Amino acid sequence: MDLINILFICLIFYLGYNFGCTVTYFRVSRIIKKLTESLNIDLEHELSKLQNIQQRNSEIQVDQTYTLETEVHGDIIYLFDKNRNDFICQAKSIEECARLAKEFKKINDAIVKHGDKLFVFNDGKSTEKIK
Repeated sequence: MDLINILFICLIFYLGYNFGCTVTYFRVSRIIKKLTESLNIDLEHELSKLQNIQQRNSEIQVDQTYTLETEVHGDIIYLFDKNRNDFICQAKSIEECARLAKEFKKINDAIVKHGDKLFVFNDGKSTEKIK
């Protein structure tokens, strides 16, 4: 067999596959329509309700609070998210870590363990939490 015959056979299989998918889609659609009519379900109304729910859910933003830890080497503080095994940033102060975490990793809220102290990062600012 030459290359033209092989390509022709592949084209026939491709067209047959697409035709089969199309026929199956229309048959399943017709079965769903008959089933919903027999159960007195307004399919268009139910689908529009689902679309409204999806649209509302996409508009809701969920804020996440991170749990971070620091390591100090020399005078540099390295900030990590140990749960996700992710390096966040490095800086010379906790305040700078809070600003960089917000700027580069979009971390607005976090609880940070720095040595034996706890800090709270909120919107790029750091405050020490008293135990």
